[in-house]
Amino acid sequence: IHAFGAFYKARFTPQATDIDGSYEWFINDNNELSKFYSQKNKYDYYEHLINAYYSGNYNKLKIDFNIDYMFRDNEESQSINEKDNLGTNSITIKDKSLGNLLATELNASYPLGKSTISFGSEYTNSSRQQNLSNVESVVENSDTHIEEDNAAVYAEITRAFRQLSLTLGLRYEYTHNKYYEFGEILDDKSREYNELLPTLSLTFPIKKTMWQLGYSRNLIRPLYSQLSSSISYTNKYLYERGNPLLKTSYRDNISLVMKYKWLMLTADYKRTKDRRITSSTIYNDSIILIEKDNSLNDIHSYELMAIISP
Repeated sequence: IHAFGAFYKARFTPQATDIDGSYEWFINDNNELSKFYSQKNKYDYYEHLINAYYSGNYNKLKIDFNIDYMFRDNEESQSINEKDNLGTNSITIKDKSLGNLLATELNASYPLGKSTISFGSEYTNSSRQQNLSNVESVVENSDTHIEEDNAAVYAEITRAFRQLSLTLGLRYEYTHNKYYEFGEILDDKSREYNELLPTLSLTFPIKKTMWQLGYSRNLIRPLYSQLSSSISYTNKYLYERGNPLLKTSYRDNISLVMKYKWLMLTADYKRTKDRRITSSTIYNDSIILIEKDNSLNDIHSYELMAIISP
């Protein structure tokens, strides 16, 4: 049996908004500012998506192949007028970003005795370029470009031993990330990773109960928007910015599940290395706060849960 297909999808989303509002801001030992603002946004979003797939069987060997390509073009303009008891402020920001993604995956599975073996490979190439300009120079102009290549191979085997079921898996992943500002590559902000990611699952009965013990390690990568050094303007006293020095987070998961009739108990432990949190600092020795994500050391979390479904 063989099956294959392809599709193409295009999307265009124009959007325009007018916003009028007010809020209160406290600075300098509770000096209250009553602030009024008007904001006009224009947003154009283009997306093209192409997918092709193949699935086939060769005797006992099953093969699946997928390839995707995506292109995005975002253009946004902001015109903001603010007024408070310290004066007025006008700002115009233009933000343009281009992104594309090519992703492929080849997966195969084969029964071997009482076991099932699956293996495959993945490859992803992606890039994002963002150009932000501000006529009034209230926020910094920026031109960032991030390119990333990611390749992975993996294998998994599942074996049943009477009432016991065991699954073992291993994934190797290589990532090369290149970071540019104004066309120049910055080595201190570029990244390269080589990682082994194991998984294990063991299912077994104890008298009238069923138990499952599991372990896995996975990666949590920062978004391109979190890595960009471009500044996002929230208001006169609050900016947001990405952090190109963010690290990939690693999460180790250990779980134990017990099922008995209508009762299920779960216990989970998670250890996250280089977890990201958002913090605020003073911007350029002013009264302006700027928010950005930072990487922390290990964070440990525990969870116990009971589910009753009579």
